[in-house]
Amino acid sequence: MMNWQELFVGVLLFICFIRISVGIYRFYQKVKEEENPCAGCVSDCEIKRLYDKRCERKASEQKKTKKSCCG
Repeated sequence: MMNWQELFVGVLLFICFIRISVGIYRFYQKVKEEENPCAGCVSDCEIKRLYDKRCERKASEQKKTKKSCCG
């Protein structure tokens, strides 16, 4: 028979598991929607550098395609 402490620890572990699962799900939803997954990250990592390079490349491509009809 389980006492109340074992039941309490089981409930806490279940809540922690749910919280971690929701965090992982939200991270992948941001990535899927092409938001910056590193927006809240303060450290510099390879993924962040690659993302920044991609954003700079897209911005330069958009500037090249914006030409006036008279120029």
